[in-house]
Amino acid sequence: MKRKDLTRIWTVLGLIIFYLTIEVFLRTRGVELNLSKFIYSGWRQYTASIFGILFGAPLFFIFLYLTKYFKKRLGGPTFLSSLPFAFGIETDLSDKLGRRFQVFFFTTFLAIPMICQIYFLFNMIQGTVYFTGGAPFVSGLGHFLKPVPIHQIFAHDMFRYGENTGVSFLPFYQPWFFLIIEVLLVIYFIKNIPGKGRKEFD
Repeated sequence: MKRKDLTRIWTVLGLIIFYLTIEVFLRTRGVELNLSKFIYSGWRQYTASIFGILFGAPLFFIFLYLTKYFKKRLGGPTFLSSLPFAFGIETDLSDKLGRRFQVFFFTTFLAIPMICQIYFLFNMIQGTVYFTGGAPFVSGLGHFLKPVPIHQIFAHDMFRYGENTGVSFLPFYQPWFFLIIEVLLVIYFIKNIPGKGRKEFD
């Protein structure tokens, strides 16, 4: 893939991820931007974190892969030069303004979404699972410590998350699934994003 084409894709995907991240984060804080109908208006606070993980994590993984690809094959030798230049604006990194440009988009497109993914997991843990239309079942660290019998997993809408009329949820299994996703995401980020770019640069 050409450098210019990958930079365009990277920029568009980065903007989408940043928007979704901020929208979901604000929902978890009780604020709604309502700039897009893609995010269901009924998903607030704890429930919004599930959305942030289910949709945000796969998108962010793809974005990290594109960033890694650029760093290893198309980027420069230093950390800032190894990253794509948002909107194709290749600033002079010897200049303070140029470095700030790259740092800004590293923070916006990479650092903030990564931090928020971790936050979404911790926020999800704070929510409560209910029996559908009934009493609370589990919350907090109990999400990871209270297995559900196998036959209950397949029971139609037996559990709800956030409130007893909230979204369908699989206690124990779904939180562990989210945890594994987030751990893998953090490992991939740490392994591939920080550090210098290509060793051989021409």
